[in-house]
Amino acid sequence: MELDQGTALYLAATRGPQAIVTGGISGFNPMRSPRPTLFSWAQIYFPPLAWQLAATGESTLLAQQGWVDVSDWLAYPPQDTARLRDLVSNLPLVAHPRQDPRMANEWVELLNDQTCFVVVSNNATREEWIG
Repeated sequence: MELDQGTALYLAATRGPQAIVTGGISGFNPMRSPRPTLFSWAQIYFPPLAWQLAATGESTLLAQQGWVDVSDWLAYPPQDTARLRDLVSNLPLVAHPRQDPRMANEWVELLNDQTCFVVVSNNATREEWIG
C-alpha cells in the first residue's frame, strides 16, 4: 500500500490511562511561536503507542515532538512479524495535545461533527484490557 504524496503514517510512544481515537481532525496552538499545527486523517493514542495518519507539510506538531515516520511499514506483507525495537531505535514519548499540561488550555481543534468521530476512554490501561 502506498500513501498519497504529502501524507505519512507516524508513530510515537504514549502513556497514561486515556485512549483517544479520532477521524479527520485539525488542531493548532495559537499562543505558541512557532505555532504547532496538526492536520490528521486519523489518530490513535492507545498506550503504549500513538499513531497519526497525517499531512506532512501541515503537521508541524509531529515534527516538533519527534514522531517517527513509519510509512514504509505499509509495504510489509500482513503476515510478516517483527519486534518493534528492530524497526525503530527510539520513539518519543508524547501526549495528546489536550492532555499535555504545557498546551492543554491553548490547543484548538477543528472537526466536522458530521464526518469525524471522537472516541475517548479513561481506562485504557486497566488490567482487564491488557491481560
